[in-house]
Amino acid sequence: MKSSLIYAVCLVALFCVAFATAQSATHEVVTPQGTVRGYLSTDSHAYVYRGIPYVDPYKRWEHSKAFSGKFDTVFDAKEDSPASPQPCHLPPHTCPETFAEFGALTVNIFTPIQITPAAKAPVMVYLHGGNYYQGSGGGPLYNATAMAYTGGAIIVTVNYRLGILGFYRDDALGIWGNYGVVDQLNALKWVKKNIASFGGNPDNVTLFGQSAGAGSTCVHLISQYSNGLFHKAIVHSNPFAIPFRSYKTKPGLNKAFHKHSGCETRECMLNLTADQIVAAQVQTATDLDAAGGNILSVFIPFNPYVETPGQESQDPEYPGLVPYQPQEAFLRGLVKDIPIIMGLVRDEADVFIYQAFTDVASDSTYDIFIWLLFGDEKSKRIKARYPASPGVDNRDNLCTVGTAFIFQCANRNSTLAAINTSVRQPVYSYLFDTIYSFNDQMWGPDFPICKDRVCHAAELPSTFNSVDWMFPMKPDEKALANSMNVYWTNFATTGNPNYGPNKVDVTWEQYRNKASTMRFAKEGNAMIKDYLKEDCDFWDSIGYFL
Repeated sequence: MKSSLIYAVCLVALFCVAFATAQSATHEVVTPQGTVRGYLSTDSHAYVYRGIPYVDPYKRWEHSKAFSGKFDTVFDAKEDSPASPQPCHLPPHTCPETFAEFGALTVNIFTPIQITPAAKAPVMVYLHGGNYYQGSGGGPLYNATAMAYTGGAIIVTVNYRLGILGFYRDDALGIWGNYGVVDQLNALKWVKKNIASFGGNPDNVTLFGQSAGAGSTCVHLISQYSNGLFHKAIVHSNPFAIPFRSYKTKPGLNKAFHKHSGCETRECMLNLTADQIVAAQVQTATDLDAAGGNILSVFIPFNPYVETPGQESQDPEYPGLVPYQPQEAFLRGLVKDIPIIMGLVRDEADVFIYQAFTDVASDSTYDIFIWLLFGDEKSKRIKARYPASPGVDNRDNLCTVGTAFIFQCANRNSTLAAINTSVRQPVYSYLFDTIYSFNDQMWGPDFPICKDRVCHAAELPSTFNSVDWMFPMKPDEKALANSMNVYWTNFATTGNPNYGPNKVDVTWEQYRNKASTMRFAKEGNAMIKDYLKEDCDFWDSIGYFL
């Protein structure tokens, strides 16, 4: 009898503990648009709120509007929303699980467990990469609980419209493009209005993004419509030398999409299903007509559209939303005067070259590609400096040229120009140079070239300190991720990566000092000077506008 009583008491106690745990595992926040219910992360580092809509209901090829209504009941923010329709071919753990044309425009929020509603914590808004046609702000890669906890910052990740649905422009049909950019703009407006409810400071927002998200961040650095919505920026791996779409390259893209969609009218295009649009988009992406005379457009077939003053009609709702090519704006001193971090990984172009050239590239293939890209005079100079290797595979030579021209040197050129013109606030630069012990698992069988290289996007598992959710991590790799979290969140807090809630081991010097760059590596972080100076001096003499 006594043992039965003890057993019953234990059961009741266990039930109470389980109930209390279940209760504490959820967390509700009252926002201007209603109550949002999130959950405590399994590592107990942060409260997480997923799939919160930031816009009103929207239609295809119409600009979204910032959310203006209120939830009828408590909004259960426990799962990622579907992502924008896409043909996703990214490494393991990075493709969205579901897709939907409508209902995809949402944010995920990570608030560190130590933050109170009145904390006024720094806020970091992230725009994901994926060539403007794939990816999302959800999934394990962008699980920012450790990042938020380490630096006491609130992390917001954003979904936006992609590909043809997000960036197609056809003036004759009243399709103005830049729908994905306006979505991002509305996400920033949503943060401005709502983030204080989560303990964030709407007047201390850092916008950051990688690849397509970096290009998007640069759009907001130069667009008048983004003024006052963020106060610092971090640009991860922006391919500055690949131009956005313009009046010059738009006709070819329109022709290719009309051909592959079977549609010439707006009505026909509106009657296509999202799956049909994605199928036509896949064919359009590899159609040489779509390149519009610039072969680099093959690498990023869909991206923001530049309304060149005096040469193109203006979007009636957002005239001049993207007024210049980003590199042109940096060179002309038309960038917001705020603290900025600009960074790259060591082998930026390699994955793209090996995807484009699936077979061995002969010396003649190398020579022809360089000539197609740069023309007679420039190609002679380039081949003199970077000669082909007869009788062997020249893809690595193409990687060297691509990484220097598209990424490393175009970024150096743009950064130095901004410092010498409009940006008086501190500017910092980094190089990520680490091959993980789990590289093979991280990249998977579809990206074998990246097994022993530092490929485009390699820094993201460390940036978000999310490897624990995906792969086994060694102590030196965890230390690297923790250090990047400290620098990133310090920067978000103060505008200086060296000062904030956490101390740093290595002082990160401003870029003004001999192009000082922080090298992030698992062997230890260190400052380097004038990285690739001779190569970049050469590319500066060639020029970046093809």
